[in-house]
Amino acid sequence: MGSESAPSERSPAEVSAGGVVFVVEGSELRVAMLRDRFGVWTFPKGHVERGEAPEQAAVREVAEEIGLPEVSLVAELPTTHHTFSARGQIRHKRVHWFLLRARRAEALQAGDDALEAGWFRPTTARRLLGYDNLKAMARRAIRLAEQQTGTVEP
Repeated sequence: MGSESAPSERSPAEVSAGGVVFVVEGSELRVAMLRDRFGVWTFPKGHVERGEAPEQAAVREVAEEIGLPEVSLVAELPTTHHTFSARGQIRHKRVHWFLLRARRAEALQAGDDALEAGWFRPTTARRLLGYDNLKAMARRAIRLAEQQTGTVEP
């Protein structure tokens, strides 16, 4: 008898956290996005470290991935789930999302895992978003940001 895992055993879920960051510039709402290493536009996220709450991880990842160290937590957003392949294994990932507000529209700096980052109008952000499993969460985030700020894009 070998020590190989049975094919029916599932690998443990990875846990990440991320943020949909918004700012009001003048009277217009802007949403921060990054283009990931695969060339896909998305929101900053990353692994939750041992002993770290998902909210803390989301704020840390926003600072690391797009260079925004000062954001405030506005609301918890729906959690997303997806699977991917890594080193020949199917992996399962759960991502806790949070709506975060930036103090001002600072220039964004793409971190090590991002190709570029920028601020976008909500309609542009929804159009650019490349991962289908994030679209419903993004719509909710933008609606909440509009409610918080009293802005609505035509």
